[in-house]
This record gives sequence, C-alpha cells and structure tokens, in this order.
Amino acid sequence: MTSSSDALTRPPRLPSALDPTTFACTAVLLGLFALHYGVLLGALFELFTALDYLVGSRAIDWPWAVRIVLAAAAGLLLARIAWRLSLSIVGLVTPKYDRPASRVSATSLSPDEHPQLFQLVSRVCQRLNAPLPDELRVSPTSECYVIEERQFSWRTARRLILVLGLPQLLVLTVAELQVILAHEMAHFRRGHTTRVVFLYRFAESLRLAISRARRRWWRWFDPVYWFCLLIFRLFVLFSAPVQRKQELRADCVSAAHYGGDMAVHTLLKDWLLENQFDSAIEEFLDDSQSESPRLHGSVYQLFVDRWRDYSAAGEEYLERRLREEERTSFFDPQPTINSRLSAMRSYPAGSDSDRGESERRQPANLHLDLATLEKQLHDQLLRALEPASARRPA
Repeated sequence: MTSSSDALTRPPRLPSALDPTTFACTAVLLGLFALHYGVLLGALFELFTALDYLVGSRAIDWPWAVRIVLAAAAGLLLARIAWRLSLSIVGLVTPKYDRPASRVSATSLSPDEHPQLFQLVSRVCQRLNAPLPDELRVSPTSECYVIEERQFSWRTARRLILVLGLPQLLVLTVAELQVILAHEMAHFRRGHTTRVVFLYRFAESLRLAISRARRRWWRWFDPVYWFCLLIFRLFVLFSAPVQRKQELRADCVSAAHYGGDMAVHTLLKDWLLENQFDSAIEEFLDDSQSESPRLHGSVYQLFVDRWRDYSAAGEEYLERRLREEERTSFFDPQPTINSRLSAMRSYPAGSDSDRGESERRQPANLHLDLATLEKQLHDQLLRALEPASARRPA
C-alpha cells in the first residue's frame, strides 16, 4: 500500500496513447488504407472478368463493334488501375516518393568531431530508453525534428535521423536542449516515426497521383482520379488528430523526465527563438538588397546580436499573446502552444540534478565548430531563400 507522500511525489502517468477521438480517427485511417487497396484490387478482378466475358462469351449477341469499344474501354481502365496500384505499392515500401522534411538541406555531424553533443544525445536516449539516432544533422533553419528512413527488400533497412536547428544550438542552454531532445527522442521511443513513414508515403502517393492527373484534361472522366481525391482528403482530415496526439504525448514525456516547469520554459523560449530568427532573416535579406549593405557577417551573427531572452513578466506576456492569437482547429496537425503548455504544466518541477550549473552553460560550449557550421549553413540558407528574395519588392 502506498503512502500519501509517495502519491504526491509520484509523477503523473502519461496520457493514454488512444483517447476516444484518436482511436476513432486511427480506425478510420486504417479503414481508408484498406478501402483504397481493396477497391483497386476488386476493380482489377471485376475488369478482368468483364474483359473475358466481352471477348470470349457467346451468350451475348451484341455487335462486334460494340464489344470491341467496350473491351477497349475496360482495357484502358484496367491499365489505369493497375498502374495506380503499382505506383502506390512502390511508394509505400520504398523511399521513391519521399521528400526532404525541410526545403533546406541539413549538414551531417561526425561523432568524432562533436563528441560532447553526441554524448548529450546518448544521455537523453538512455534516460528515456529510446533508440540512439543513426545520424545527427544540423539544419540552417530553426527546426528540430526526427525522421525515419525505411526501405523494404530482402531485409528491412531502417535509419533514424535527428535534426537540430543551428539557432537552437546558438542560444539554448544544455538544460533546455535536453527538453527538446527528450521530445524528439520520445517520437522514436513511442514508434511515432514508424507510423508516420507509412502514413506519409500513402498520403504522398495519393497527392502525386492527384497532382499528375490534374494536368490532364480527361481527368474529369477518370474514376481513379476522383477515387484518389476522395481518399486523400479524408485521409488528411482524419490524420490531423492523430498527429496532434503524438506531439502532445512527446511533450508529456519530456515534461515527465525533465520537469513541467522546464518544459514550459523551453517551449516558450523556442517559440520566441523561431520568431526572432525569422525577423533576423527578414532584416538580413532587406539589407542585402539595399544599395549600401551594412551587415557583413552571417544571418546567425545577426540573430545572436539581436537575441533577447524573456523574463518572468515576459513569460506572462507571451502566454497572453498566444491566447489571443491562437485558434484551435480540427484540421490542424499541430496542437496549439497553449494546449501543449497545459499538458506540460500537469507535471511536477524537475529535480535539482537536471538544473546543475553544468547544465546551464550554452550548447555552443559543447565544442561545436560553430564558425565552420555558421559559414556553411549561412550559404545553404541564402541559396534556399534566393527564389523568395528575388520576388520581394525592391
């Protein structure tokens, strides 16, 4: 029997992976998946039967011209469905249609050159009992995410990749970076990335099929186009609550291990970081297009120079601003920051060991070669932004 003090100090349990809404949406997604392949396979069988009946049956006395026209139409539809089915299967089990998670490529880091950062990632993975990522990359943008590359052949090849944004490495502390790492590693630990691989590939194969069909005038008479469009829109609609639940559950994992207060602080700081980095990019692009540019460093140097953290009063202002600006939507795959903050606050504060003086230092002190990274990623970022900057008014 547990004492009352144990009950007070025990951290809250993680929320159920499947609440009624998420369970229902997951069931609908599985049903759409089965319906897509079931209808295509069933249509193939029925068309084969119809072709055999039209060509070889003597029970019908239709003119041969009519039978030839109908057989040709059935053959064309049969080929169309078979082609769609083959592309869908190839896209599901291979990375043929995989797109990069970001339009800006990330740079892979070597554990020999950045041992302390890899040790920090390893420490977080051990604490969460999560698998170690196979590759660690740094992104030029203020994005942190995880992806899973999976391919099926004689053996299943699986590769886990962790991507950290350089702006986060420049201004977040180690304690704050641990919270972000715990959130991302929770996606590996809970198997979210594995499910996303199949959800994404299935939806992407449908999206590409619809995009290609829209370039053809005869799409209005193509039943495969309308079927794919219906499945795609329903799939996107019902996948949003599932994705939101995964994000909230990853937030709860990070808050449970590193404290709800630290998770709240990190989320607000990361949101502020993203906004300030976007402002730094805007300022840098505006300056580079002026007749007499005054900024001669990188966009990251400008970002660090302009960086302003928030105080306790600033935290209240940020939350008030978020409550005013954010709107919940059933169709949004990302939860609102307010809902994430509420989930994190249900967990107790972190222990003193998670807030030691060694954890307060900047991640930039983890012996990262920041000068080289800044130069390389600055050039990549500007190349990716060139098309957008060229359309900006002078």
